[in-house]
Amino acid sequence: DGRNIRLAWRPGALFGGRLVVDTVGAEQLSLSLPDNAPPIEPDEEEAVAFAIPHLPIRVIVRQLAFPSVAISIPDGSQYRASVLGDVATSETGEIQTTIDVAADQDGRPVDRVGLRASVTPGDAPVLFMDLSADVPIDGVLHAILDLPAELRRPLSVSVSGTGLLSEWSGEVKMTAQGLAGFAGKVGLGVTDAAIHASFNGTADFEAPELFDLPPGLAGSYAIAVPDLSIVDDVLAASGIRVAKDGLAVITVSARMKLDATDLSADGNISL
Repeated sequence: DGRNIRLAWRPGALFGGRLVVDTVGAEQLSLSLPDNAPPIEPDEEEAVAFAIPHLPIRVIVRQLAFPSVAISIPDGSQYRASVLGDVATSETGEIQTTIDVAADQDGRPVDRVGLRASVTPGDAPVLFMDLSADVPIDGVLHAILDLPAELRRPLSVSVSGTGLLSEWSGEVKMTAQGLAGFAGKVGLGVTDAAIHASFNGTADFEAPELFDLPPGLAGSYAIAVPDLSIVDDVLAASGIRVAKDGLAVITVSARMKLDATDLSADGNISL
């Protein structure tokens, strides 16, 4: 539901080859998240070459303004959020966006998300992204996930990087205070034929007892995922390596069809 939806734009700018929107937003929006959403069946489409098309005109949205978004969670939790930002295309066709999301519960600040991103269209699209998020234990994300109370920890996430979509690289860091965290370099390659991802970094496991695991498993782990790919509806991971000083080195490779009808894996453990 929405109230006082606003769209202010400048029709005269079209004669100069630009679509200029001063404001798009609403005074208030209401969202009620369903308890169990029905699965969405993907449409069958013919494979096409991966590319981001150039827009025929420059687009400028000076302000995205949704200052009051009411969110209702199935467990009865109520939140209010604001979504503010802007979108613009440059003379070269680069699409740039800034979005800030802030949520509150009973007047107390909770989730905060900020995104700065740009993408250059064409057959060799370049993506820049800088994402940060902070979620307290009583935030919207934890309410949606409906985690047990002992697993709800202040969560912080950051992802930043730039490069061709076919060979994008960046830094990622995620910390669940007093529970676990990981940080390292992440790679992403998106083409019309496949999706490839990689990770090289460390993970810290602070509270194994919460998962009924031996306390000796607490500590820092070195993790390397050289290639995680989806090709022809097959998810494959080769050469995954997890190591902890004084404990073990585990290497694993696996393949699985996305419909889960076929799974194969092999690996070894060195103590």
